[in-house]
Amino acid sequence: MINNPVDLRSCHHPENVSITRSKIWRPDGNVVLQAENTQFHVHWIVLALSSTFFEDMQGLPQPPDQPAVEGCPIVPLPDSSAVDVEHLWTVLYDPTFMSEPALPLAVVGALIRLGRKYNFKKLLDAAVAR
Repeated sequence: MINNPVDLRSCHHPENVSITRSKIWRPDGNVVLQAENTQFHVHWIVLALSSTFFEDMQGLPQPPDQPAVEGCPIVPLPDSSAVDVEHLWTVLYDPTFMSEPALPLAVVGALIRLGRKYNFKKLLDAAVAR
């Protein structure tokens, strides 16, 4: 897992924007989500199984000049905080996380915000129940 600034200006980013790789950087991931200036190299299948929004998006054709990182398309998540997205991926990649007796309020809040925005129905329901 890498947690260092990466110069990705060649991937159609504005000249003065520093992009950071999240600690959620799977070497076999096949999509890069970007929230704020942080990128997450993750798996479409995990998104598609958890969110009808991403399931529907997965089948959309990509433009030929689509920016990419390591051959993976970059999907921007406008108006989503990098911290919230990191909490989401912590939960999605660790199935035991939600069984913890107590969750940090920041995680519950992130799951509610992103659950509503991107239709992560089961995570949203679990977060609201907490």
